[in-house]
Amino acid sequence: MITVIISIFAILVMGVCTLIGMKRGLFRVGMRTASFILAFIAALILSIFLSDVVGEALHGLIPTDFGDFSELMQASPSLGLLLLFIISKATAPILFVLSFLIFNLLFLIPHCIVSSKLKLKDREVEMFGMAKKRLFGAGSGLVGGFLLFMVLCVPMLGYSDIAYSVSSDAITVMEDIAENEDSADMKDTIDMLYAVKSATGEISNNPLLVASRALGGGVTFDALTSGSLDSANVSLRAEVSALGKLVVGTMPLTSTDIAEWNETQIAALENVIDTIPQSYVVSSVASDIISYAGSKWENGESFMGIEPIGNASDSQPYVLAAEKENASGLSEEVLILVGDFYNLMATTTPSTISGDLHTLANVLSVAIDHDVLKEFSAEDADMMKILTKENLLADTICAVYENERFKPMIPDTLNVGMGAIADALELTPEERSQLLLNRELALSTLNSSNISDEAKTIEKLLFDIIDIANTDTTDMSNLSAVSMTMKKVGAVSDDMSASLLYGEKVEAFLKCLTTSSIVGDSLGVSKDELHSLVDVLVSGNKENGDSYSSSMNSVSSIVDYLDVSTNPNATREEKINSVKQTITSMTDTGSSAVDIVVKSDFVKNLVVEDKDLDRVTSIVSSVVEEFPNITDEADLEKEGAAVNMIVELTVSISNMKKEDNSNQNPDGETEAQKQVELFGESGVVGADAYEMVDTLASSNIISNAAKNLTESGEMEKIDMSDSVSEKEIDEINTALDTYYNENVVSSNASAEEKAALVETLNNLGSIFGMDKNFVA
Repeated sequence: MITVIISIFAILVMGVCTLIGMKRGLFRVGMRTASFILAFIAALILSIFLSDVVGEALHGLIPTDFGDFSELMQASPSLGLLLLFIISKATAPILFVLSFLIFNLLFLIPHCIVSSKLKLKDREVEMFGMAKKRLFGAGSGLVGGFLLFMVLCVPMLGYSDIAYSVSSDAITVMEDIAENEDSADMKDTIDMLYAVKSATGEISNNPLLVASRALGGGVTFDALTSGSLDSANVSLRAEVSALGKLVVGTMPLTSTDIAEWNETQIAALENVIDTIPQSYVVSSVASDIISYAGSKWENGESFMGIEPIGNASDSQPYVLAAEKENASGLSEEVLILVGDFYNLMATTTPSTISGDLHTLANVLSVAIDHDVLKEFSAEDADMMKILTKENLLADTICAVYENERFKPMIPDTLNVGMGAIADALELTPEERSQLLLNRELALSTLNSSNISDEAKTIEKLLFDIIDIANTDTTDMSNLSAVSMTMKKVGAVSDDMSASLLYGEKVEAFLKCLTTSSIVGDSLGVSKDELHSLVDVLVSGNKENGDSYSSSMNSVSSIVDYLDVSTNPNATREEKINSVKQTITSMTDTGSSAVDIVVKSDFVKNLVVEDKDLDRVTSIVSSVVEEFPNITDEADLEKEGAAVNMIVELTVSISNMKKEDNSNQNPDGETEAQKQVELFGESGVVGADAYEMVDTLASSNIISNAAKNLTESGEMEKIDMSDSVSEKEIDEINTALDTYYNENVVSSNASAEEKAALVETLNNLGSIFGMDKNFVA
């Protein structure tokens, strides 16, 4: 129907003009066509001017007080002008048509005067004859008629193009939404949009209007509806089209709860963001508002009634948050990160807003991939469980790294995590500062080739540290819990060594961790001793290339053994296997580290009496020093049995003394003291005295340890008085003599072998408190 009307109108306009041209002839119609062109140019200039006048007039009517939106208008001074621009430019095509008609009427006067004076009617007949005059006149009239039709249709073809584009985009989006939403209002809206699309499409696709658009109508509409705004060239067609796409593009986002967002919403968000650069209105106003809000919050001021995170009463920039007293209770690292975000907002421009929003969309996409949005919105959301999802942090770091403006947030975000860990570990401010990253140094370390691997390394590192920081200290009295914690510390230290950002902080981290109230204090080891332990671990890593895990496994393995050896329910086989595990896990660095631990008050966890500490620690320490020298698997069984025997014997006697001393009556008198049973199947060593001497003397570890203790003067004899029966002491003495006679006196061994065995027997005698003086 509309096409028919347009066609009839075009035929009438061009037909009438053709008939007039046929009657008036070529010269007079040509002059009229020329006046059309002059009127076209004059109308184009005048209408553009008048539309600006309309804008200025409307600008004077803009109220100065927008109520709740006053600050929004202040944030973007051009916001009000943008609306006026759209209104004023939308009137320009109408003004153009009116101006064109008026100019045409005005130009009739000079046209008639010139035509009369030049006697164009008679001249034309003389030159062409009547027939040709009518023919040329008709052709000229047709051209003028088409020009008139095109001018009259400029508003129609421009408005219909815009309406068709906007309605088409809206239908596509709303039909997708309607698939999941049964709404009568939605259906009515879609039906209305289809009606608009059908009508405007019929207009836009009309052949005559298509020709008009191609031959200058489209260019004319764009010239009329374009202009300069804030030194930028703005087009009504582009702005309305972009705004339409923006409005309908946000429908899938606003119609779905963010907790239910998926790839569909992210795709819609990306499309919306891609639309922003197409619109000066959106990019300029949005960046102005974001920048203004960021500047206000960065300076501690409110915007639109929204207070900044942190100390809202402080007017200093948040980038100095670490130097200020903070009323919010947030950590310095959090305030610095908040300052990063506010600074990012404050520096937003039309050229950066699209990239910034794409980065945020990528972060949202990562959150959706890991089901974070849905879990985050739950009432019983476990934040720690959410934040420690595998690859969530790593993928987020990589997404943020793609935007140069967001990069500074990476080290500051990691510092928030490390600061929280420092709080959990109850570190001092000085210790805390040693673990935080230097932003500039961190940023210079990262590059596109290593960011993915580094992000995964950092994620694992922080998660493992969180695991340690969450250690239940009530369980640290349990040696198995201590051992597990040590293994975790070793693994974390290796992860830290592998990190480009944290690699230089291993020593500081270990000292902070081991001396924290969560870990260090629970071990019962002094800070000086723990610092010495860290020095050994770091030195072994640098000089010997030992991993922290292997060194800490050495320490934890001896702790595991001490736990088993003091467990009354553990079998002898379990104890020997534990010793074997300790021997095979021991490194030179681990041996030095164990030496520090064993000689510390940590051994008190073995409930050994204070006055017996030196004896136990000196023997265990010297024995451990020999562990790395055992490489033959065949020796492990006998060495494990020997080590377990000497350690268990020493600890059992000490424990018996403590038990005896606890059995005092109210008058302070000691009750009849108990005596530990050494020999027999139920005894401590699980063998007779001769088998014990044979096991110990045959052990390279025990032999070397006994020698080292004797030569160093650090020997603390096992005081068996009151704890072991005289009969069993005599059995040990007899066993040493018998072993000497059988394996030295009556042996065919070489002189060197006899000398070594004699030395071992004498040293064993010293350990048992017996002054033996065997000779080879």
